[in-house]
Amino acid sequence: MTVIAYKNGLIAADSMVGSNNHFAGNVGKIARNSAGDLIGTSGLTSWCAAMVQWFAKNERGKMPFLSRGNQDHAPASAIIVRQNSPGFVYVVECDTQLPPFRIMIDPKCGIAIGNGREVARGAMFAGADAITAVKAAIYLEDGCGGDIHAFRFKGGPIILHQAKGYER
Repeated sequence: MTVIAYKNGLIAADSMVGSNNHFAGNVGKIARNSAGDLIGTSGLTSWCAAMVQWFAKNERGKMPFLSRGNQDHAPASAIIVRQNSPGFVYVVECDTQLPPFRIMIDPKCGIAIGNGREVARGAMFAGADAITAVKAAIYLEDGCGGDIHAFRFKGGPIILHQAKGYER
């Protein structure tokens, strides 16, 4: 249960983790590596944490993988945006050993993953940036919440504590 939104060099995410439809805590779901590339993860918490760690270590070693035979996991995916090609996103699925596949981003809509993706994409289509799109998903989707974390290709991390009016 999450929302990750990317548009025009800015990636943002909620930080809520849930268990059985209950709030279980906050985690970081996005990262930037030393090359300035960005990642956002959605789905099974253990896989997402492993992906963020792998990415932050400049993608050293094998990419985390979950076997299709493991029926106990929720779907999980990640988006990777390379600083040298910000108009494209690489999509990673947790249960395949295939390399990430590349898709072109519509600059007006950006891209979003997670259960709040439709709200986030609609907000970005209407002109919102990625942070505002995540705020909209937090407000409208039960599975999204917590603080908002964001990164640009350069500069420090952005952490927004949810302002009154965005939480239900």
